[in-house]
Parts: sequence; structure tokens; C-alpha cells
Amino acid sequence: MARIRITPKAHEDLVGIYRYISVELENRDAAKNVTDAIKADIKKLSKFPNRGEPLSNIIPFPTSYRFIISGSYNVYYKVNGNDVEVSRILNQLQSVWINLLGLPNQ
Repeated sequence: MARIRITPKAHEDLVGIYRYISVELENRDAAKNVTDAIKADIKKLSKFPNRGEPLSNIIPFPTSYRFIISGSYNVYYKVNGNDVEVSRILNQLQSVWINLLGLPNQ
């Protein structure tokens, strides 16, 4: 089984998702359900690290990032040997160009 490593930025994303749903949308139960589902999907990567789609399938240049869809969120990660490094957890409306790749929006 692969080891899962959550980067500080991905952890911050998860906290932000919880905070937004629980505070802004005033729904703590939904916040817990959404973040629990994301964490469960991430945990599945330990058994099937390559199950996500390569990001290079949807952007016009090669990259080692992969992603899985968890509800309204995309979990971006890289597989390095026996390690899975989760880099970002973004709402599907957030720009992968800016928030993950640090490039101008396309």
C-alpha cells in the first residue's frame, strides 16, 4: 500500500472547505459529510494510487499530477514510488492553472 502525504496547502484547502460550508453556508453537518467524503476518497489512493486521471489528459503539456473527483472537488496529487502526495483540493470551479500550476488562467 502507498503512503499518503497531505501537503500543508492541501490541508489548508480541506480546512477552508469545512469552514466555508459550516460558516458561510451555515451547515456543519454538510461540512463534515463533504470533508469526510474527500478524506475517504484520498484514503482509497493508498490501495490504488494510479486510479486518478492524469492531469496531462486535460491540459496541453505534460505533468506528473493526477486527480480524482470527490463530489464538487478535485483532489490533485502525484505518485512518487510508494508515496502519494496530495498537493491541492480545489472546488471544480477554481482554476487549476492558477491554484495548482501557478500559471495565468487559460
